[in-house]
Amino acid sequence: TIDYQIESVTTTGGKTTVALQRKGLMPMPIDLEVTYADGSREQYYIPLKMMYGNKPEAAKMKILPDWGWGHPGYTFSLAGAKKPVKITLDPSGRMADVKPEDNSWTGGN
Repeated sequence: TIDYQIESVTTTGGKTTVALQRKGLMPMPIDLEVTYADGSREQYYIPLKMMYGNKPEAAKMKILPDWGWGHPGYTFSLAGAKKPVKITLDPSGRMADVKPEDNSWTGGN
C-alpha cells in the first residue's frame, strides 16, 4: 500500500525541520506544499533514490535530496526564516495514499 504521513514539524532557532514517514510498503516520489504565515507558498519535490530523472513539473519546484526506498523515515529543513503554518503532502491528491488524513500539518510551534 501507499501510505505517507507528516510525522513532526519542529522549529528551533529559526530553522524548521520536517520529518516524514512512509508507513506503507510502496515507495513513491513526494510532492509537498508549504504555506507560510505571510500567505506565500513553496512547492517541494522529493524524488526516489531508485528513479532516473524527474517529472517535468519538478522544474517549478524546489528539489530535495532523494529519499532512499529502503528507509521509512525522511527529514529535511525548510530554507529561509519564514514561519510555516501549513504543510501538505500530495497537494494535488493524485497519489493513492490509503490514509490521506495524516498528509497535512497545520499549526505552529
